[in-house]
Amino acid sequence: MSKTKKIDIGSKMSFANVSLDRSSYSLAPLKEAEEKPDQIVRIDVDYLETAPEEWNFYPRLEGEEFSKLVKSIYEHGLLHPIVVRKQRDRHTILSGHNRVRAFAQIKKELQEIKNGRNSSLLEMKDDSVIDPQEYDQIMAVIKEDISDDEAREIIIDANYVQRQLGQKLMTRSIIEKYKIIQQRRKSSDEEKYKNIKTREIVAREFKLSGRHIDRYKKLESLNETMLNEFYEGKLSLELAAKLAGLKPNVQSYITKMHLRDIKKYPAKTLASLKPSLTQTDMDSIMNEIKEDGNHIKISLRENGKNRHYVIEEPEIMERIKNLLAEHANDN
Repeated sequence: MSKTKKIDIGSKMSFANVSLDRSSYSLAPLKEAEEKPDQIVRIDVDYLETAPEEWNFYPRLEGEEFSKLVKSIYEHGLLHPIVVRKQRDRHTILSGHNRVRAFAQIKKELQEIKNGRNSSLLEMKDDSVIDPQEYDQIMAVIKEDISDDEAREIIIDANYVQRQLGQKLMTRSIIEKYKIIQQRRKSSDEEKYKNIKTREIVAREFKLSGRHIDRYKKLESLNETMLNEFYEGKLSLELAAKLAGLKPNVQSYITKMHLRDIKKYPAKTLASLKPSLTQTDMDSIMNEIKEDGNHIKISLRENGKNRHYVIEEPEIMERIKNLLAEHANDN
């Protein structure tokens, strides 16, 4: 015997604005989903489905972050409805996976208190107000008649706006968004998609420059080892994008032979990289860079003439570096 879905059509409600690190960002699909909902309802939490992992590639909140969300919702209520896609009898969460989990956790904690056990998260001042069933349903914006791409875009936009993303999630968010916009431009005759590049649309919505979007997009061609170095902050976006423009076999060779030196001399490496470089070219370039890095050139004007010196002794080089650092601090 199947359950009957509990869905109550609610009157229009005003929700307090959530304080977000990126509250100034107005990504179109998310904004439209929240400001122009098809309908706002109370929906039974048990009937909500999570979005497919290939769409929702963002990790769940865990530990202290999740505990803070649970306590916030319990103390202040749900400040923002979740966004759900309705397809026949299926209701898929697009925005609000962690809020739904928080509702389930609050219900569990309240049941523990009601059964006479202590809660690790919630504090109750008045036992009479304990009602776990209050968290059986959650307010949701229901979106109908939207495509898979529109659903994916809402997931991307929601996570970009509501969370601080590291480079790995930022990169994938931008790449996935780029693909969606690119496909939409190909299949649409709308005027707003004419005479504007895909990168400019994505850049506008993410509040980044078109150049930044191009660099993130190029990372699709970067090999896994160097991509992880970028994610860990050991390679700059500009350098990683330049490395991504090299041939796959050259990238593999660099990973084995020169990656450590590239991280040691990033500026000089960046200035030397060109898409046509071969493995032999990289050997020559890195040898020159390393040799240049093992000495200090000093130019002085003495008696009206310029004199140039090359210092190679490690001890003297270190003393000069220390003197320059002291001078910079004094000024």
